[in-house]
Amino acid sequence: MTKKWFWIGIAGIFILSFALRFWQLERFNTLVFDEVYYAKFAHKYLNNIPFFDGHPPLGKYIIAIGMWLGNYLPFGQDTVNGLTGAMRSPWSYRWINAFFGAFIPPIVTGIAYQLSRRRGFAVLAGLFTACDGLFLVESRYALINQYLVIFGLLGQLCLLLALNNYKYKRI
Repeated sequence: MTKKWFWIGIAGIFILSFALRFWQLERFNTLVFDEVYYAKFAHKYLNNIPFFDGHPPLGKYIIAIGMWLGNYLPFGQDTVNGLTGAMRSPWSYRWINAFFGAFIPPIVTGIAYQLSRRRGFAVLAGLFTACDGLFLVESRYALINQYLVIFGLLGQLCLLLALNNYKYKRI
């Protein structure tokens, strides 16, 4: 696979990943799985309402930013519910997770390339990741597990890039 086709493959994986994550994002107009907690907690963080939260807040802060920005989006406002504590569209508390989740397959592609130096293998790894059911579900709902995954994968990619730039030969 040439370098040009490799970059086209990465762009195609990102577009596929983006489309799969945003397709009918507001379809279920209810809180699903642990959205019952995380979307409500994000609403409370956004409105400075005191509460007890046993998890680290970064994922809920990101969801809260998505809620805040989601109020200004010109689309996805046709269905609303009050399940988070305010009248919001499911799109407003889910879109930022879909956005972050769309970057996981290209990052996996980069890691696979850094480990194997085989472009075809890297594109295949990214394609499988883009279609993986767990990553799809985690990034289509207001859940926080994907932030652990994406920041962990970014750390791995940065480590591999640093090792390659450090001029040490890896075995």
